Amino acid sequence: AGVAILLVLLFQQFGNPNSNKITYFTNQVKTKLAKYLTSDKSTLSYLNIGILNGLLPCGLVYVALAASFAAGSVVIGALLMFGFGLGTFPAMAATMFFGKFISLNVRKKINQATPYLIMGVAVLLILRGLNLGIPYISPTLANGHMNCCHK
Repeated sequence: AGVAILLVLLFQQFGNPNSNKITYFTNQVKTKLAKYLTSDKSTLSYLNIGILNGLLPCGLVYVALAASFAAGSVVIGALLMFGFGLGTFPAMAATMFFGKFISLNVRKKINQATPYLIMGVAVLLILRGLNLGIPYISPTLANGHMNCCHK
């Protein structure tokens, strides 16, 4: 999962945007979303806005999804995603409330820092998968149990 995240991140950062199918898809979603946001609102338009909003790219959600896929079981993966949702809810609510008070310059810096955060999580996933025995980072797995932090 970590390698896949790194590859997608590198492709998005350094790839040719004209040949990037992800960028093309995202632009199509944004165009349709803008159409629904500026049109008269009906129940169907609200439904379409919700569906299209769920298709917008979010690197941190993709990282959480990759981590949940690598969790080893459906239950643990679902719990991880549930925890991610609970953990991001306060930040999303705060962003809605305080977003108008955050300058464009600060928003730009946050957007610039996001790829580095994603890269850090990808490297952490790779290290954990390598089973190196580094406490809290890459614990050794023996017989399906972690051997890292207590004796």
